[in-house]
Amino acid sequence: MLSMSKSVFESYYNNFILPNQHQIQTLYLFDPFVVESFSSTISQYFHLHQLKLCEISVECLENLLHNLVSLNNLSSLSVHVGHGANKSNVYQNIFHLPALKFCTLRFEDNNPMWSLSMSSNSLQSPIENLIIYDSFALDNINTLLSYLPKLQRLSIKHRCEFGIEYSLIFAVVFNDLKHISVMGSRFTQLDIEKFTKIYSLNIKILHISSTNYGGIFQWNKFIQPYIPYFKHNGFTFGNLSECGRSMKLYHSLYEDNSSPRAYIEQWFFTHEVMSDEDLHEMFCSIQPYTRHSFLLLHQYCMDSKCHVDRNYRSIRHLIIPKQIQPCKCLPYFPNVTKMTFTDDYARSSYLSDAEFSFILSLKQLTSLAIRAVMEEFDIIVGILRYTPHAHSLIFTFTTTRSKRLSSFHKDERYQYIVNHNKIKTIVFNAHYTKKLVQFYMDLCPRLEYLSYRISEKSLEATFQYVLTETNQTAYNQFSLCIFGVNTNWIDKLQAIIESQELMKNYLTKTVNNKFYFKWWY
Repeated sequence: MLSMSKSVFESYYNNFILPNQHQIQTLYLFDPFVVESFSSTISQYFHLHQLKLCEISVECLENLLHNLVSLNNLSSLSVHVGHGANKSNVYQNIFHLPALKFCTLRFEDNNPMWSLSMSSNSLQSPIENLIIYDSFALDNINTLLSYLPKLQRLSIKHRCEFGIEYSLIFAVVFNDLKHISVMGSRFTQLDIEKFTKIYSLNIKILHISSTNYGGIFQWNKFIQPYIPYFKHNGFTFGNLSECGRSMKLYHSLYEDNSSPRAYIEQWFFTHEVMSDEDLHEMFCSIQPYTRHSFLLLHQYCMDSKCHVDRNYRSIRHLIIPKQIQPCKCLPYFPNVTKMTFTDDYARSSYLSDAEFSFILSLKQLTSLAIRAVMEEFDIIVGILRYTPHAHSLIFTFTTTRSKRLSSFHKDERYQYIVNHNKIKTIVFNAHYTKKLVQFYMDLCPRLEYLSYRISEKSLEATFQYVLTETNQTAYNQFSLCIFGVNTNWIDKLQAIIESQELMKNYLTKTVNNKFYFKWWY
């Protein structure tokens, strides 16, 4: 619905959604302009099984969560919680949902949860799988567990504000095979020792991986009194001969900012001696949030049991760390729709369909992500040439430089991409310039949604260009999201809008630190 006009949505909502609300089983609300239309009526969606929500205002979220309590079939929920929300209230509302089995919570605020008290027996949630993106202390896990007697998997991931060198993975498999995995930086030796002491008799395997903590703490001194056997490994991330079997395990740790020279320390603690293969296989099963993603390794890293037993048909997202060579031991991924090219691969200037034919068909891809510093545009042209059905393009880190942009328009490959690509969404989670945005808008004439961050140097000029370009050319509708805004930036953006003689209908909306602008004929 991101590119749907207000009048079209209202007609669709009144004539289709409302008359059929009792039959709707799955509902994805990714447009902040329309969520409020559902918040007051959601309690009437009696057969709703799965609900996914974009980031919305705190007031709207609290109202919507309160109305979900009456839904006895809602088993899966994904919520994006914006700045300023009372985290304890969010958890309390979710724990009251009577049929919820799977839940994903993504919090924008980077502050710990202090005020949630331990559960009384009167409030017990049926949640079995819980994934949380937030800053968490181990004491908070004790509180969460008191609400979740049926929990099978708990995964907590936090993007460390201090950089990867301070991140740590703390993972536990209990005797009843309950899995807990926590990634973050809010750990101390006392936290881990206290947690281990409380749960030591129930722990089957305790695992710690770190890039910095391992050099500070000798974990065996603190944990071995409670769990006697331990195994310690140390290796560099780039040394595949030593860490190939473990490389996938650190996908979650390194997916945002890999460092090929980072030194990793890995500790396993058990009550009985276990083989390396059993330890590795057990740890592979701990991270449920990567179950649909796969980091493609070199051929001699793919023969471990965790890879051989993997259901590759379930993989939807494939991450390519560097150029790969055909090999019969590499699996085929029939259902991948998203591919991420990381820094090492993206430095290559050549790509062909044949290069990937032995692992997947590039024609099946609908989403592309470039997580790299890119010096030239050739790789982008190659990627778009062989992915004719891709509709979204995401850039993370520094993108291509603005040089050579004008000369590139004369390239025959450029004209081919302009005429054939189907890109409708572009997101810059990276540095950008007005010229760079202009280049991609020209390259992708069917673009409907554009998102980029605040930039002191480029934002105003880029915003003015986007307004002018989409207002004067053949765009029937267009949506824009600018993230990282504050009150001053919102005032500047509103002033630019008012200074334009817009020939189209438009809406603006601010949700937390994101500014949305949508216009249509």
